[in-house]
Amino acid sequence: MMKIIFHVALGLLLFAGCAGLSKYGKLEKEARRSFQNGNYDHAVQECAASLCLNPRYEKAQLLMKDAFRVAVNAHQSRIEQFLPSTAKFKWDGVVAALEALIQLNETV
Repeated sequence: MMKIIFHVALGLLLFAGCAGLSKYGKLEKEARRSFQNGNYDHAVQECAASLCLNPRYEKAQLLMKDAFRVAVNAHQSRIEQFLPSTAKFKWDGVVAALEALIQLNETV
């Protein structure tokens, strides 16, 4: 009976140590959901938070690489859409996209 309890306790201990149950694992999962939903800036923020807790967490590292690249490209595309415009307030959109790029860089 003690042997069974020992194995169950050991199994629970190992299971509790899984990355998916840790704070950094939960942050990476939230980042992945954000990335899949097209919220790339939020994905970068969540990956950064995950990597602050565990800089060696490979899943967050790989996702950060993809999310950052896609987020930067999305903001650059927005800027390119605004620039040829003759709209009166086109610079508001350009500035907003540039500020988002600055925030991304500060996050990373």
